[in-house]
Amino acid sequence: MKVVKLLKPTLLINVCLLILNSTYAENPGVINEQEPKTIGLTLSGGGARGFAHIGVLHIIDSLGIDIDYVSGTSMGAIVGGMYASGYSAAEIEKKFKSIDWDAIITMRKNIEHSHPRTRETLGRHMLNIPIEKGSIAVASGAIESQLLWNTLGDSFFPVRTIDDFSKLPIPFACVATDLETGDAVVMKDGDIVTAIRASMSIPTIFTAVERDGKKLVDGGIVLNFPVNVIKDMGADFVIGVNVSEGLRTADKLTSPIDVLMQMGFYKGAQTYPENIKNTDIYIEPDIKSFTASNFRNINEIIEIGKQTGRLYIDDLKEVLEHKKPAKDTFNRVERTV
Repeated sequence: MKVVKLLKPTLLINVCLLILNSTYAENPGVINEQEPKTIGLTLSGGGARGFAHIGVLHIIDSLGIDIDYVSGTSMGAIVGGMYASGYSAAEIEKKFKSIDWDAIITMRKNIEHSHPRTRETLGRHMLNIPIEKGSIAVASGAIESQLLWNTLGDSFFPVRTIDDFSKLPIPFACVATDLETGDAVVMKDGDIVTAIRASMSIPTIFTAVERDGKKLVDGGIVLNFPVNVIKDMGADFVIGVNVSEGLRTADKLTSPIDVLMQMGFYKGAQTYPENIKNTDIYIEPDIKSFTASNFRNINEIIEIGKQTGRLYIDDLKEVLEHKKPAKDTFNRVERTV
């Protein structure tokens, strides 16, 4: 009898543990309080729609959430790369509002970004023909955009000496597409400006970028929402912000950029379901009224990002309660929600 009495409490405890484990297995979204989480943030591509990422980041900053990993594609790579480099949402917004986006995405060339020897003839020629090694060079895109290179160089100047993206204030990775093979190329080291420029090289619009012996174009072609990348980096819990509604109906393709992005991203659209499934908090701002080319609507799009982020405050607070402490901390400019 004594033996039976001793076994009963142990048996009861084991049964309770089995029930708890079974409940957690059936509800993977439930946060296990015993296991602190590392938090990953994935930002999708989407052209001007990517301005909404900044609005969501305002909410994350205001809650004091320290992100452990960041991944992004195209516009998500620019915003995510700046955030990983130590910029706050407020600083990214200020920087983005100072950029002449019209000049970046068109063939228009400003005199201040031209070599002094060419300024006298700027705009006088109907056609410019590039020459390489005595032959006419065929460009991989319509726009080289020295202004874009300059803008990225200026934005990432503070981290110019860091060639291992895991050594940034927040470990970072971005995605491009190998123009020759069509494979996704995940970039985690090297020159960060070249990596981000490659990630956003929309086919036939921006020229391809040569990097590590490959010609790279926009990562959205094959992986526009790289949640799998952030999981591979070590994130236990993933906050995913998707600003691309996938393939658009024909009546919504209202600009050359919209058409070219649609044609280029058929394959990338197939990767969405699995990556969305692998997010723990999935945020999709309601920006259906804006297209990838609406760069002049930055204020409205950022505001929608903020409004959407506010809807997830309770979920984000719950994540914060169970977050694993960051190894290193740095101050960001906080904004009220």
